[in-house]
Amino acid sequence: MALPDSGVDNNVNNQIAETDGVDPTAPVQAQETVEIYRLDPKTKIPVSKYEGPMWRARKNAGVRAISDVSLGWEEAEHYYNNAQQNHRKDTQGNRAGNREYGKDRRDTYSMTENIVYATVNAVIPSIYAKNPNVEVTMTDSAREGFGTLLEHLANKLASMKHAPGINLKPKARKSIVRCEITNEAWVMVGWNKREDSADQAREDINRIGQELVKAKDQKEIERLEGELMALEEVCDLLDPPGPFVKSFTGRQVLIDTGTTEDDLSDCNFMLLETVFPTNYLNARYRVKTKDGQGYMNAYKPTHVIDASTGSGTDNLQQEIDNFRMFDYERDSPKEYGYDDRASYERGKRTKCFYAFDKVKRRFYLFADNDWTWPIWCFEDPYHFPDFYPLERLQYHTDPKQIRVRGEVSHYLDQQDEINTIVDEGNRARISLRDNTIFDSNVLTNKDVEDIVLNANKKMKGVKVPDGKKLEELIMGPPMPNLKYTFLWDKASAKAAVNMISGIGEAQRGEQYKTNTTNQAIEQYSSISGVRLDEKRDAIEDFIGAIMYKVIFLCLQFMDQQTVAELVGSQYAEAIGQWQNMAPADIRSQVVCTIEGGSTQKATSAAKKAEAMQIGQILGQFASGSPFVVMIMMKVFERAFDGMDMTDADWKQLEQSIQMQLQQGAPAPAEGGTSPQGAQQPDPAAIVADLVKQGMSQEQAEQVVKAKMQGGAPPTH
Repeated sequence: MALPDSGVDNNVNNQIAETDGVDPTAPVQAQETVEIYRLDPKTKIPVSKYEGPMWRARKNAGVRAISDVSLGWEEAEHYYNNAQQNHRKDTQGNRAGNREYGKDRRDTYSMTENIVYATVNAVIPSIYAKNPNVEVTMTDSAREGFGTLLEHLANKLASMKHAPGINLKPKARKSIVRCEITNEAWVMVGWNKREDSADQAREDINRIGQELVKAKDQKEIERLEGELMALEEVCDLLDPPGPFVKSFTGRQVLIDTGTTEDDLSDCNFMLLETVFPTNYLNARYRVKTKDGQGYMNAYKPTHVIDASTGSGTDNLQQEIDNFRMFDYERDSPKEYGYDDRASYERGKRTKCFYAFDKVKRRFYLFADNDWTWPIWCFEDPYHFPDFYPLERLQYHTDPKQIRVRGEVSHYLDQQDEINTIVDEGNRARISLRDNTIFDSNVLTNKDVEDIVLNANKKMKGVKVPDGKKLEELIMGPPMPNLKYTFLWDKASAKAAVNMISGIGEAQRGEQYKTNTTNQAIEQYSSISGVRLDEKRDAIEDFIGAIMYKVIFLCLQFMDQQTVAELVGSQYAEAIGQWQNMAPADIRSQVVCTIEGGSTQKATSAAKKAEAMQIGQILGQFASGSPFVVMIMMKVFERAFDGMDMTDADWKQLEQSIQMQLQQGAPAPAEGGTSPQGAQQPDPAAIVADLVKQGMSQEQAEQVVKAKMQGGAPPTH
């Protein structure tokens, strides 16, 4: 594919020509050495000249489709980030130990209470406290051990903070915060090949350095120096080899405007906005000049990192956070706060879009300031079952649209009302303090200052006229708004926020009212729990989809040695079966889910209460099967921080159980009866009884099964 400024004419043949302008009808020449710092031009895929304009039209249509929703997202984010310094201003000296002091009482609030921030952050620990447990099921039951290996590998990758781990927790938390605010968050899952990674680039830099020492002529030195400069330009922008997970906002993802299903199953394409350093694009996707003797900077910046001092938020936030729009007429380092040209060039950025075409199963990369030709085109590199490397987290659905505002957008009016009430009280206090009224016929300014401010810290005598009281001589200003105090009650506004968010005062760190009954608290907690369970379910599905794609990539690209280093020797037999699989085989053989409720910490209050309930139920079986005690102890150890069972403790407990079994009652007689001839109880009846007592069907079946495996008959 030819770029418009590469010196190649736009005819049909040149539409599929190499980037360096080779005539496709010319005889095939010997293959030249491909520079390691750029993609091989021989791997380019032919595209039509209509491809770029078509994707630009799709991008514009996608932006228009979410323009209204995007404004709602932006407004909700603004409310969440509305910190109190926004209405404070600089003052001379220190006031009450602070460098800044809020004094503006006209156009903006002089005091705020960010209920949006408090509500969003109150829900996060309740629905996501840790990485959940990944569960892998193999359709071939004979490979159950291999599925256990994949579980351990996935959990290890999710928790690792360094490559090849994906450090899932901070990305999941950011996605949850975004979804709480805007009802939408996205992640991209992918794989960095070793030949395109920072590790390979560093190895190549060392190799080139050694070749430079041995270079014999000037031409070879110039070639090696060019490669070295280009590698150093991109080395710090590359990632280590292995899987990666990156998070994005809803505004950065554009989808097929004809999509109607919330699961995006009928979506034919997506676009993902991202930003690359301009130098990186020009080094990695180099374009030869018209004479073929050199390279040109084909990709131009759209933004520049603003390094100017004292630049405010309004300057930084024009289109992309922390960037300023690039102005070609003011292409000067000093305009953007740089002192030298080199730093300025490294600060230039080009906004690009990945275009994912599900129909052709291709990935494209376009520069947003030039959609004539794609920067590059890739055949589907991952072969995911749903094709897209993107996953979306969404809580709420809409009867008409598939992309909607979050719940925060539905209580912004209440946030304003609460701020008005809080601010009005602050204004009244300041007015009372700063506008004291006194009877000037009796008192002077100094008298009032001495009395009110106690400036001289001495006794003060005042002649109060007959029939008057001192408090009648000094008073506050008239404030009519205080006559209507019922209008300044925040209760109704907060009740509306609670109803929409499903979060109450107690979860935000406040207290229940003193007259709230236990029954009302239990009812509210139950309703709140249902809302939180719904969100947990969405999060578990979201993370399950992410980890399935990570496993999918590992099975295709990860080598056996890396797997062995990650999981250790305990899975030696399964590691011996490891071999890279074809995408079709992975789809048919591997199923990945998330263990329900595993996003909560085992030591949380809910888990402790659950452990106590399980202990009470299992205690009924301890006399019949002492091994039940082992199960109870393991449950308690996970739930309570202070309980730490060593290997010696477990061994001693197991020995005591064995002794108890040896001294226990005789085994049941043949025919299913006890030694006394009584009929054995029906296990199904025991399960049903346990369910009535509050245990889930799955837990009851596991308890009865464990008891029967211990050699004792199941009992109530």
